[in-house]
Amino acid sequence: MTQSELVLIVLKLLFGGAQAFCAVLAWNKRRGVVWSCLLCGSILWYAGCVYDVLCAVGIAQLADASIGGVPLLPLFFTIVPPACFTAAFIIKTAQKE
Repeated sequence: MTQSELVLIVLKLLFGGAQAFCAVLAWNKRRGVVWSCLLCGSILWYAGCVYDVLCAVGIAQLADASIGGVPLLPLFFTIVPPACFTAAFIIKTAQKE
């Protein structure tokens, strides 16, 4: 692993952790469906970043379960966070204030 890759990993973890922490703080003030979806998306996105780092370092192994040759866990961390964000935006757009 080169030094530039290490810097990118550290920045990704630092800012992802800050994002997840701020999402939890915001959710404590407003406990709505939209905020819950945003919180879940942020937490899962950060968990995906941590999982990617653990795989890159060699601590975690990719699971054997796959769909069409694509491992399930990386597929989950790729699809679910944007789905949570999309659901939050759709719900917020549909709400009448």
